[in-house]
Amino acid sequence: MKNSLAILSMILVLGCSANHQQDEKIQDKNTTQKDNIAETETQVPKGLEKAQKIDKNETKQATQTGYLVVTFSSRGSGIDGKAIDKLESLISSLGLNNSKTAQFEKVPWGREGEVDYCFDLSVIENDLALNLKTKIESEFSDNKLVQVEQHENCPRKRG
Repeated sequence: MKNSLAILSMILVLGCSANHQQDEKIQDKNTTQKDNIAETETQVPKGLEKAQKIDKNETKQATQTGYLVVTFSSRGSGIDGKAIDKLESLISSLGLNNSKTAQFEKVPWGREGEVDYCFDLSVIENDLALNLKTKIESEFSDNKLVQVEQHENCPRKRG
């Protein structure tokens, strides 16, 4: 009886160690396959390298969409009139008020002169739209009564 128990336990130990070796082999195989997949995903086919570079450049040239909204707000004492004059001057210098197409719209919304200037970026030439956004953001970056944001539409426009 003792001998049969010893033989059974030996068979069990040998069987378990064989299974353990097979598990290690399977894990090694899976790790190798994962490494191969990762390498394949990061490699770019030779013919597509230039295509990817072109796509990045085209993205930079993509037409601006939506609205650049410049909001003049108040904290109980009216809006910053000098800031509005600066924006009006900038609009004139860029020629945005001379066009037949409506490139921007003033949308009054408050009791103390609060107003949004909504620039329709889809009708402004791309370079001019980027230049406008950069100039406005740099001009009013330290003015707490002027906010510059890009939206899908002119948020306070009615109708």
